[in-house]
Amino acid sequence: MESNKFKTKIIMVKNLTTEEFKELVFDYTQNKEWLFKGKKPAIIDFFALWCNPCKTIAPILEELDMEYSEIDFYKVNTENENELAATFGIQSIPSILFIPLNAPPQMAMGALPKDTFIKAINEIILGKEKIIDDVPEGLVQPEQEETSIEQEIMEKPAPKRKTRKKPVEKKEK
Repeated sequence: MESNKFKTKIIMVKNLTTEEFKELVFDYTQNKEWLFKGKKPAIIDFFALWCNPCKTIAPILEELDMEYSEIDFYKVNTENENELAATFGIQSIPSILFIPLNAPPQMAMGALPKDTFIKAINEIILGKEKIIDDVPEGLVQPEQEETSIEQEIMEKPAPKRKTRKKPVEKKEK
């Protein structure tokens, strides 16, 4: 008797063509205003095969696809789907489109770490404002400064410039 204990289902993030995108996500040729066609929220990775940061986030998206069955995960190859990439103004890759069911989509650019994806999923896709671990009764969780995922993704601080102090000149008497 064979055990199913160690068998796992391989789930691959689905690659979308422009036609599939228009059918499953949004038909931008028919509608000027955003009208999401999906039955579940979605995350779309705009990528290219030659892009190393895209290769970095690919396994993260595969893991998230397995962890979040309530979300559809898609990929769009910008090299093959030029029209679609141009329609969404994709200028840098990877670009990630977060699509909640009942709110406008939001775009993030760059190779995000898994914890940032999880935060975005919870805030943008699932509508959770903040994840709070279970706190034992009677204890209060300390106040933490909240930053929105949009700020975290879009407003990365500029690197600090190091300045050299000019040497002080001694005046001769």
